[in-house]
Amino acid sequence: MLTDLRRAAAGLQRRCASGWCKGFLILCFVVAAGLSGNDSFGQAKKGAFSAKPVDTQTLSAAAGSGDVKAQVELGKILFQARQGSERNGDAARWFRAASDQGSTEGAAWLGACYLFGRGVPKDEAKARALLEPAASQGDATGLRFLGVLYERSKDYEKAAGLYAEAIQKGDNKALIRLAHLNAHGLGMAKDKKKADGLLIQAAAQGGQWAQLRLGQVYERGNRKAGIVQDPAMAVQLYSAAAAQGNRNAAYRLGRIYKTGAGTTVAADPHKALAYFKQGALAGYAPAQYEMGQMREMAQGVAGSPVAAYYWYSMAQRRGHELASERLLSLRSKMTADDVKKAEGLLRQHDLQRGAAVSQ
Repeated sequence: MLTDLRRAAAGLQRRCASGWCKGFLILCFVVAAGLSGNDSFGQAKKGAFSAKPVDTQTLSAAAGSGDVKAQVELGKILFQARQGSERNGDAARWFRAASDQGSTEGAAWLGACYLFGRGVPKDEAKARALLEPAASQGDATGLRFLGVLYERSKDYEKAAGLYAEAIQKGDNKALIRLAHLNAHGLGMAKDKKKADGLLIQAAAQGGQWAQLRLGQVYERGNRKAGIVQDPAMAVQLYSAAAAQGNRNAAYRLGRIYKTGAGTTVAADPHKALAYFKQGALAGYAPAQYEMGQMREMAQGVAGSPVAAYYWYSMAQRRGHELASERLLSLRSKMTADDVKKAEGLLRQHDLQRGAAVSQ
């Protein structure tokens, strides 16, 4: 079987060399199967396109008892919450607790909080003071975020070097940052094929942001990079990212299923609704707007002006201009009682510390 894997890999490498990037993506699965001793292509593919659910309750208990690793992992989950969320403050608190116990990774993530202003005031000097020691100790997270700091100051060559070190340490997200530099020719010659190759590598390793970005490439195609438009592959990549909680990927899946994509992906309003709802509950304005549309137009779900009003209002709060227009139009057609019900749902949302109400 190993001989078969090597033969398949060699054939795919030839296809990749000719610019067929999808072949490289499949090659990643073949190599994953061979390296893991797993003879199943399907299982290798499944592993690259899936993620285990996190038991946050157990993680919280462990973090509260002083488990440094749990504190860092819980902080990372909270760090991903919407910018400005109270959960960002909790992330900084857990990272600080881990850092105070000597965790280099905890210190690096705390530096990231200062770098992006998540749960603490944005302060690049404090970020640098935390990230430089972490990076000097070889911490992959510290190397990547220090790279971001240098990229912001337009020292692209230094940033690229730090990203490369982080990649050697196994940091998947550094592949995405390095791909960005390659794609735009920042600190190096522009090389979109190399950029796409880095994204493919990151996506095959299970990186949700790489899966999202590569899904976008397959959704629209990229003739210069030799990538043929492939909505089915886009759906697979978006699904992998959405399974890891990526709200943008969920929204894009909803958009594809809402209209369908040629002969490869059939329209499915029920799937569209489910994915829009995932993105909407995670606070993504475009998904909230689409939820408003589907509830107003009764697409894949019973029509409800109250629910539509709620979702348009949620999107409006996040600056979605079309939601504001639809809200005005919808309100003019609603009864006073329905408006009152919708406003009640919004008050309920505010009382629940910003947690979206499922509608």
